[in-house]
Amino acid sequence: MRSHLFIVSVISVMLGACSGPSRPHHGVWGFRWMEKPGASPTLLEAPPADQVRFNMVLSWDADAAPLGGFAAVCSQLREGDVIAYRMTRWEADRMVLTGHINALGYRLYRYGHLSVLLSDPERGPELRQFSSQSFKGVNTDDHVDELAQHRFDVYRLDQWHRVEITRMQEFMRIAKIKAGSWYGYDFVGMFAIANSRLNPQQPEDIGHDYICSTTVLAAFQYAGVHLDAACDAGIVPFSSNERHGIGDLVTPLQVVASRGCIRSPPQVELVDAQR
Repeated sequence: MRSHLFIVSVISVMLGACSGPSRPHHGVWGFRWMEKPGASPTLLEAPPADQVRFNMVLSWDADAAPLGGFAAVCSQLREGDVIAYRMTRWEADRMVLTGHINALGYRLYRYGHLSVLLSDPERGPELRQFSSQSFKGVNTDDHVDELAQHRFDVYRLDQWHRVEITRMQEFMRIAKIKAGSWYGYDFVGMFAIANSRLNPQQPEDIGHDYICSTTVLAAFQYAGVHLDAACDAGIVPFSSNERHGIGDLVTPLQVVASRGCIRSPPQVELVDAQR
């Protein structure tokens, strides 16, 4: 047991976990440049009144929060808020070293998971977390109360009142229908090989598989919010539209750090989504 703990400690230090068990981190230095979204032509051409950005409005740390404090945070959450999950370096290292490979994103980047709060008519009136998870796919299974056990920051679009919420809910409904349990998660996109339909405009454009960050990004795009992260995913130095999603890396920070603009989405008649 002592030898095992020694090995874990050494590897953690090599990974940079010497910052301490409770201190937040901003990701591995070598990966930070990938998380800076560029300015899309759509944004540069948009009138200032139509330009939007996300602002961090709330934070929560389950280990450092006062008893009963989550109720105050939960009462401030609104539909459309984007939840960016984070871990300390020590937590992420420990989970990776114990076989939880899905925690690697928490170690490499500032945030390891992303969701957007939406009401799902199929699940009742309360807000749900719309996201995608490995071996689970696109879903609204997680309730906001489950956030109490995590660390996260809340980002809010500064012109949320102009977002077409019905379109975002349409994206959520169709994406859930198209996605399966495990094949609804974009394992190819997770490794930045290619991403599925970052800028859907029509129901048929909505893909069958997304990762957490591309789920949130595509939902906003479908609802008329054009974000930088959909045009420059950070690995290859030209736009996603030019490379058709090949070589894209879309991280949670990239989405919430994006600036964007409001553009009216096309008026379409919805059809039943097929698997």
